[in-house]
Amino acid sequence: MEAIEKLAYESLMREYILCYVIDLENDTIDLLKKEKEEGTFGMEEHAVYSEFHKKYTFSHLHPDYCNERYENGKAEYLQRVLSISNHFEYVYLTNYGKYRKAVYHLLEKKDGKVTKVLLAFERIVNDSEMDFALIKGAELEMANNRQQEMIQCLAGDYETCYYVDLGSNTFDILRMNSYMSNRFKRSFETYLNYNYTKAFNMFIERDVAPQDKTMLYDLILPDNVIYHLEKKSSYSVKFMARREPEDASMGIESSQSSPVHYVAKWARLSSDPTKAILGIKLVEEEFKETERQRKFMEDALDQAQHANKAKSTFLSNMSHDIRTPMNAIIGYTEIAQVHIGNEKKVSECLEKIMTSSKHLLDLLNDVLDMSRIESGRARLLEENYRLSELIHDIWTIEEGSIQDKNINFTIDMSELKDDAVVCDKLRMRQMLLNFINNAIKYTPEGGNVGVVVKQRKSVLRDYSRYEVKVKDDGIGMSKEFQERLFSPFEREQSSTQSGIEGTGLGMSLAKSILDMIGGSVRVKSEKGVGTEFTIIFDLKRQEYLNVAEEINKTFEEKTGVEIPDKISTEGGTILLVEDNLLNREIAREILEESG
Repeated sequence: MEAIEKLAYESLMREYILCYVIDLENDTIDLLKKEKEEGTFGMEEHAVYSEFHKKYTFSHLHPDYCNERYENGKAEYLQRVLSISNHFEYVYLTNYGKYRKAVYHLLEKKDGKVTKVLLAFERIVNDSEMDFALIKGAELEMANNRQQEMIQCLAGDYETCYYVDLGSNTFDILRMNSYMSNRFKRSFETYLNYNYTKAFNMFIERDVAPQDKTMLYDLILPDNVIYHLEKKSSYSVKFMARREPEDASMGIESSQSSPVHYVAKWARLSSDPTKAILGIKLVEEEFKETERQRKFMEDALDQAQHANKAKSTFLSNMSHDIRTPMNAIIGYTEIAQVHIGNEKKVSECLEKIMTSSKHLLDLLNDVLDMSRIESGRARLLEENYRLSELIHDIWTIEEGSIQDKNINFTIDMSELKDDAVVCDKLRMRQMLLNFINNAIKYTPEGGNVGVVVKQRKSVLRDYSRYEVKVKDDGIGMSKEFQERLFSPFEREQSSTQSGIEGTGLGMSLAKSILDMIGGSVRVKSEKGVGTEFTIIFDLKRQEYLNVAEEINKTFEEKTGVEIPDKISTEGGTILLVEDNLLNREIAREILEESG
């Protein structure tokens, strides 16, 4: 009662005209002090507070003030605001044209909850006093609103939210969902007096993962929280808690031994750093996403570093592969110049220069093709072609290497029914040639290389599925290298080590073309035993893609005008655009020889 008497005395000094004590626990209100001339505004001296408040508001206040002030006087609002600030006040207009100020003071708290409040009314005598009271009241209301907005904002983001009075080492629960309540109730049931440090120390001891206990013990200390909140308005910390059976109900999937991730955030309510909101929320999904992003960045960095290393290795390996044909071209050119009168010798030199030039061009074309495909500039054409013709073309290209190495090369197309297909002839030949050339290249003299072409049913309408197996009994590949086989610039051994020329781009180029046509490849290989590639792709059968031919045929039937398959250039003029002088001279010579 000493506190009430003290405030009553202070109210007299401040010329309060009327004072009541509100008991929020029992929903009662009792008159504490009144001035005779003012009376009690016709209100009872002892009443049920909720009824008193409603009756007083709607019978004494101007209609413009009723609704807002009614909400501000409800028990829930008083609990919330006076948990944060010791008092608040507002100015209102009575229904008989006079301004009054209502002031609410915190009198008593039990177990962290507001239980008793002093309600005092103050007379406003003149306009200047009224203006000051309105401004002061507006400022206090704005501050209260800002605090409420902060609480609502933080509570909206966090499953559990507390109001913490660091000065008195107490806390109130503002919000707690059922899941968090089950997790934290062991600590809170032990300390029903809402002792902040004891309750949270118990929570840390029982629930927090061992590696984070010391850190969190230190951070929750009132002095440390105040220290941080004096420097900035809020700060947060992540911590891990041990896994509970109810975690599964929250969709948290992980092993029972792995911890659950949380974040705790302290936010200062006003300039007073001892008054704060503490929010705790589960961030398991955010943690997983962060981990995924971190893993993605690590993988991207590893890939970039590996690509840079591969390119460096490629340039080192290519230096020999490029110099070899270049040296041959220069060397045989010099020999031809020395023996300019010896037609046979010059002819031999020119033949070797041509072979070396073609090899060098192949190397450069592989690099350029990879660049075009990786940049997305490569486009597939639709041309009529026969798979048997494609295999024959590859045989023709590789015939010399097959004979030089005395390789037993076999082709089986007995299960091929629909030979006529539509595809990009150049890309298909390039793709299969790389697989077959790879088999021939890495098969020793007298070895075996077999190509089997089979036809299967496709799930796509008007298409057939084709399976090409390329098998050899060559040197094979290690398991480690098979994982990198289709990466650009990769070779298990350089041409200097193996004595086999190559760029390390053939397999990557073949796989890229296969990806473009929607195909796939399987690899089986063993060191010293050999390798088998199974290449699978779908192609449209020619009989279903003769739209252009049908249009031409219809046009010819209706008009009687024949559309030629080829346009003759006889007697015409050719415009050749070439910015390189040597290329222009070569092109001119070839055209003149062609008539």
